[in-house]
Amino acid sequence: MHRLKSSTRLILFAGIVVIALTGFWLFQSGSRAVTASERAAAEARWQAQSFAAYRISYREQSGRTICQQELLVTGEAIDQVVLNRCNQPATWTVSKLFRWIEGLEGERSRCFPGPGNCICRVAVTTAVDYDAQRGYPTEVRYAWTMGPNWGHGDYWRTLLTNPAFPGCSRPGFGGPVRVMVVLEPLP
Repeated sequence: MHRLKSSTRLILFAGIVVIALTGFWLFQSGSRAVTASERAAAEARWQAQSFAAYRISYREQSGRTICQQELLVTGEAIDQVVLNRCNQPATWTVSKLFRWIEGLEGERSRCFPGPGNCICRVAVTTAVDYDAQRGYPTEVRYAWTMGPNWGHGDYWRTLLTNPAFPGCSRPGFGGPVRVMVVLEPLP
């Protein structure tokens, strides 16, 4: 009878591990990374443009917060800030947008609250639309979603030792954020 209980416990434990790893895999696979080849092709179209000066209108929406900027740019230099309704400096150029998107490509998933304590996983979902002719990014949509890190001992240890543990869902954490860009070539 003791042997039966031991094997039942082992099967139960193995089932929990399989379910936990499946949940972790599903959580991770929900993110869509921006492909480097899409960005590189769009950037090549952008660099092939014949105009050097442009007006860029940047609008970022996150929940109820809206940030708007409008700049006049020549090459990589900002000539004039026409509008800045954001809590950040107006520094966007098309090249800076491409570098920002490149950074989003590399961040698919990370530990939370940090690498030394991996209780939760944060997955980054990103989608980008590019102008078909000129190549500049017209819309960027991204969000961070957080879920339990079922496959890591830190999660289970915290769950069992900290009855006040709030879990890994945090309403409003990380988005979604939508960035829209309108570009007008200048003479």
